[in-house]
Amino acid sequence: MNKKTKTKRLFLPDTIRGFLVTEMIVYHLLFDLYYMFDADIAWFAGQGMRLFQLSILTGFVVLSGFCFPMGKRKIFRAVQVFVCGLVITLVTFLVMPSQRIQFGVLSCLGICMLLMTALEKPLSKINPVFGFLLFALLGLLTYGVRSGYIGIYTHPLIELPAAWYTTSFLFPLGLKNAAFRSSDYVPLLPWFFVFVSGFYLHKLVSKSKKAMHALSYGIKPLAIIGQYSLWIYMAHQPIIYGVLWLIFKLK
Repeated sequence: MNKKTKTKRLFLPDTIRGFLVTEMIVYHLLFDLYYMFDADIAWFAGQGMRLFQLSILTGFVVLSGFCFPMGKRKIFRAVQVFVCGLVITLVTFLVMPSQRIQFGVLSCLGICMLLMTALEKPLSKINPVFGFLLFALLGLLTYGVRSGYIGIYTHPLIELPAAWYTTSFLFPLGLKNAAFRSSDYVPLLPWFFVFVSGFYLHKLVSKSKKAMHALSYGIKPLAIIGQYSLWIYMAHQPIIYGVLWLIFKLK
């Protein structure tokens, strides 16, 4: 059921975020079943699920960039998200080192938000159509940086110097060495560019009163999930793992 907001809150972004959170929970449920509990779902390792995961991540990052201009206490929110990412890193290192998370989605989004607090004014001077196309293209071209190349998605065009991938401290940029391990890795290249493309998408939409009015509609249950997405993200994996452990280990 659609509901028109009685306040200035825009419910459509919350609804989309809630939908993405729901997809993420489904993905992580299947991930745990396959990798931690040896469930017979070999199809999970196929290309279809990889694209499903990529669509969820892209949706989250674009939506975060889209919502950035509307946010309040931007630096506080950026630090909050980044600290939550650090907590996940610490917990996974201590509890599940084989599935540890280094520079996952929250760490990346926190840094993207911090960078945008400094870059919002100069980037706002760029034509939003040009800005959206430029940064979407940069995101596409740098998708393969973590794999050692500049290219179009998974098709290399320029191989990057191997020496760039020998350090242990450039992994936030996508320049990870052979020893780097992370079960959720979202480097700034290409995802900062994707974040900025979302920022310009908001600039385009905000030019239309009808488009902005449409953002005030949403699906209430999904919108509620979207409003609490950060805390759901923090809690969902321990809950999923705990329930599966009870099912598989105590049956």
